[in-house]
Amino acid sequence: MTTRTLPSADELTGPQRQGWACVWCAASLCTARGGVSAGRAQGAGGYSIEVYQCPGAGCPAPG
Repeated sequence: MTTRTLPSADELTGPQRQGWACVWCAASLCTARGGVSAGRAQGAGGYSIEVYQCPGAGCPAPG
C-alpha cells in the first residue's frame, strides 16, 4: 500500500478545509456516500486540520 503525502492545509480550498470536499479531487462529499478521513493536513502556522477523501480506496493520484 502506498501512502500519499497530504497537501499543506494552506493549499486547500475552503470546502476541502471544511470537510465538504475530497482533499485529493475536490469532489463534493455532501452526498449519501460521504467521505472518510484522509488524516491531518499541516499548515505553515503550525496548525493542523482533519481532511477527508472519497470513500473506498480514495481517489486515484491526480494527473
